Amino acid sequence: MRIEHTDSANQIKQGDFLHWKGATDPFHRYAIVVTADCDLSRGKHWGRITVVPVLSVEDYCTHLVAPRILESLKARLTKTLGEEIAIAQRAPSQSANREVASAELILLDDEFEAHWTDHPQIVKCCRVLRDIQGAQHYSNARDCLKDGLEVLGYNSAALAERVASSLSSPPGDVLFIPAPSILGLDFGVAWLRVVREVSDAQLVKKLSEWSPGKAMRVARLGPIFRYRLTQRLAQVFSDIGLPEDYEADLKQHIEHKAREFGQQ
Repeated sequence: MRIEHTDSANQIKQGDFLHWKGATDPFHRYAIVVTADCDLSRGKHWGRITVVPVLSVEDYCTHLVAPRILESLKARLTKTLGEEIAIAQRAPSQSANREVASAELILLDDEFEAHWTDHPQIVKCCRVLRDIQGAQHYSNARDCLKDGLEVLGYNSAALAERVASSLSSPPGDVLFIPAPSILGLDFGVAWLRVVREVSDAQLVKKLSEWSPGKAMRVARLGPIFRYRLTQRLAQVFSDIGLPEDYEADLKQHIEHKAREFGQQ
């Protein structure tokens, strides 16, 4: 069973989905309880229930996947901006005499775009790069990513391919889980890196008790998915990264031994 039904007689348990009705922030709209059942049943949680946010797949793509892809394109976009400016300066135009030191310095100039309105590719590339650096031009990262890929010569199919690749191989602190239909989702994305606390007083188990600012318990994740959720959560906070110089030395040693083995 993917999703279990709950009613007001059931106590709050690990794997319970919470919904803040009317919430506009996607990171504070849905959550899932990760506090252990034994702590909840014995009152060892001190009235504070631990949850992780659950995003819709669309919100995950917009707020987490797209910015990461954009960051990976930053160097190529910066190079493209410099090339487009060099081309424009060799061609007769109203901006041909504008001296440019480097693409990086351009991004610090708030007035730059206004001087290149006759070169839409330069303006678009600049807007995308400035957005990556925190000067918001776009309402969401998805639109920014679409423009960034277009500047680099990619079409919408390339965008879909990159997003599909990211969704197929999510990072270790992200887990796709089934979601209850009452939330209007087929699947949810539990972001395990962000752990929050919710007080008992903020949770309700039936609609008649709900008021703005409170979370409504709407369903419970099925057993096998609950176990997977807690397993992954433990991995996120127990994994220990080894020193980078050690990893580099080990990689070099492995490659050397592989070459030796192949030559014997």
